[in-house]
Amino acid sequence: TVVVYATEDNKGQNADVYVDGNYYCAITSFLGFTSFQLSPGVHNISVVIHSHGYHFRSGVESINLMPGKEVNVKFTVLGYNLVSGFSY
Repeated sequence: TVVVYATEDNKGQNADVYVDGNYYCAITSFLGFTSFQLSPGVHNISVVIHSHGYHFRSGVESINLMPGKEVNVKFTVLGYNLVSGFSY
């Protein structure tokens, strides 16, 4: 399971999630996160966060998903046109 968060000022934001370079799903600001299943292995996750009429594109976070494990990836807007991401 992969859980992807998109936040700004600790509040959920609308975002588009990309997996391995392809659009995968959307996050709504109501929840601020989405959860989905991927096959085990290395995957590249990124987001485009929509906030205040702007589109903030993150860098790519590479994760190594092990069978039966969960990986959380959090992306947050830190400043103008800067998105930080980390996985845990």
